[in-house]
Amino acid sequence: MTLRPSLRCSPCSMGLTNECPRFPCKEQQSSSPRSLRPSAPREASHSAERSRHIMKSPESPVGTVVFDLDGVVYIGSTPIPGAAEAMARLVRSGWQLIFATNNSTTTPNNVAQRLQEQSYLTIDERSVVTSGASAGHYLSTVGVESAFIVGSQQLRESIAAYGIFVAGHDHPDAVVVGLDRGLDYQTIDDASRAIRNGARFVATNTDATFPTSEGEAPGAGAIVAAIAYATGQDFVSCGKPARPMIDLISQQVRSERVIVVGDRLETDIALAHAAGWGSVLTLTGVTSSASDIGEEFAPDVVIASMHELPKVLELWDR
Repeated sequence: MTLRPSLRCSPCSMGLTNECPRFPCKEQQSSSPRSLRPSAPREASHSAERSRHIMKSPESPVGTVVFDLDGVVYIGSTPIPGAAEAMARLVRSGWQLIFATNNSTTTPNNVAQRLQEQSYLTIDERSVVTSGASAGHYLSTVGVESAFIVGSQQLRESIAAYGIFVAGHDHPDAVVVGLDRGLDYQTIDDASRAIRNGARFVATNTDATFPTSEGEAPGAGAIVAAIAYATGQDFVSCGKPARPMIDLISQQVRSERVIVVGDRLETDIALAHAAGWGSVLTLTGVTSSASDIGEEFAPDVVIASMHELPKVLELWDR
């Protein structure tokens, strides 16, 4: 079934009457409408998904779901209710799970460990793509041997994992800019001088903000913008929705059918559009209302939170 955002559910099972760009659901296919909303997630002590049984993504999946993390699976240190159960249900239904984040302050291994603790799934770090890893992979493909890093220790580790020497600010081949919570003026000055002297300018991502439990906080994009303004130089972005991130995700995809699930229109949904993949927007992160959706990056489906995703995917092609 082709998903058509112009069709609406009435009455809307999501509480978004006349706003939710969903596919033609059973409310539209039956004269006696019934809700598509799945039952609320069960308590962990009574849920098979929350048992200590470890489940792996299938070798021959029915499709691949590419999840954003912040604002989709968790916010800060707090898991989003129903997300772990939804992921477990998808694995049991034969879906491959991939996790793609613009967060450069973590590594694929750290993300995999956190997800495994939260979801009770076996998460291979190769199924996790961070913007730092994407930057490292990009640098390795264009012949860069050394890089000055504006960012966290985890970003340094991600760049070094691709054989790139993490250098000082004197004549590096590239300057890689990510989120740096300890940023000072001297670092901006050092990075700017290196770029003006010919170093390749690479951004892990251009997110202006990222979601936290206390609201949105300035993202790596704010730091990238400061250095771009100081140097007057263009840069290559390696995060969503840019090509380096699409290329690295595609290396892990094991199916023809790919669905991106995210909370941010200009990164997650834009990535799906650029790659030719399906898209689901969840309203638990940066985008919190269907009224915020514009025409440029309209998703195929909007859900209130992750616990609705298994049912949506079950009905996707009906």
